[in-house]
Amino acid sequence: MKLPKFKSPEEEAEFWEAHSFAEYMDDLEEVELEWAPDEDACPNCGSPMRAESVDIEVDDGLFLRGIRRYRCPICSTVKLAEEDLARINRMDLRIKRYGLAGILLQEELVKRGSS
Repeated sequence: MKLPKFKSPEEEAEFWEAHSFAEYMDDLEEVELEWAPDEDACPNCGSPMRAESVDIEVDDGLFLRGIRRYRCPICSTVKLAEEDLARINRMDLRIKRYGLAGILLQEELVKRGSS
């Protein structure tokens, strides 16, 4: 059976109330979903956390842009996404190794090389 196109979520809900999902298995394509259970619920109160994108200043004048964090709307707990926490830690190590001026120089050289 061919899966119909729905005009609204309500129309789709009515359709699934009257039909079995199994009837349409052959018409569906397989997709991969990534689930991050540690980012779904607040570790303090269990409420769903909301994703936000923020810019974080890691040193005077040096920002990491688009850092993803999760904020609980109930208790205001904030948690960084693991991959973005890793970005901050890598930048922290670079600052300790090269200093702010060294990092800014490296980034300027990369920009000039890609122009």
